[in-house]
Amino acid sequence: LRLRRSASAHRPLPARPAPSRVRAVCPGGGLAGGAADGGGAVISDTDFITGLMRENYEAVGFLPEPTIRARYVQREHYILQYDERGRVVGYLLHGPLVPGHVAVVTQHVIALERRLHGYGAHAVQTLLDRCRQVGVDTIRLHCAEDLPSCHFWQHQGFRIYRHLSGGTARQRSILALAYAFPLPLFAPFTERYDDVC
Repeated sequence: LRLRRSASAHRPLPARPAPSRVRAVCPGGGLAGGAADGGGAVISDTDFITGLMRENYEAVGFLPEPTIRARYVQREHYILQYDERGRVVGYLLHGPLVPGHVAVVTQHVIALERRLHGYGAHAVQTLLDRCRQVGVDTIRLHCAEDLPSCHFWQHQGFRIYRHLSGGTARQRSILALAYAFPLPLFAPFTERYDDVC
C-alpha cells in the first residue's frame, strides 16, 4: 500500500491549511491531471468522485457535480486514495481544516472490490495527520447506523456521541461520531467527548 503525494505535501505548512488533496504520480514521473481509471485513462477528480458516489448512492447519497467541484475539488478539501499500481480506488471529502475548530467528513468511499485492503484506514490516517498539523480540535461525521462503515469509523478511533433520526425516505437512524484530539495539559481524551456537541 503506497499513498503518493504531490511535492507540495512535503513543504512546510503554509499560512492557510494544507491542501487535503493527494495526486497520483504518472509513470513518466510527472503529476497526473486527474485520477487514472482501471484502464489507465486520465479522468478528472470530480468525474471520479461523482462516478464512485453514484455507484454507492444507497450508502452515501449524492452531491451534485457543481457542489463537488466548488466545495471540495477547487478548495482542495478531499483526499484521493490510490492502489499500488497508481489507480485511484477511493476518496474522502471533508470541510475546511481550521485551527481550533471542528472539521467535518462529508463522505468517504472506497470502491467495493478494493475494500478491506487498508485503503480507507490510510485515507483517514492522512486526514488525522493533516488535522493534527493544522491544529483542528475535533473531526465529526454522520453515518447511517445500519452500514458496516459505522464499525470502520469506530475502529479508527471515532466515538458515537449522538443518535439522530433519519429521513422519511430511508427510515434509518443516523449516528453522529467524533474524533477529539487530546489537548496537552487539559482534560484526558476520554472526557472530552462530552463537549463535542
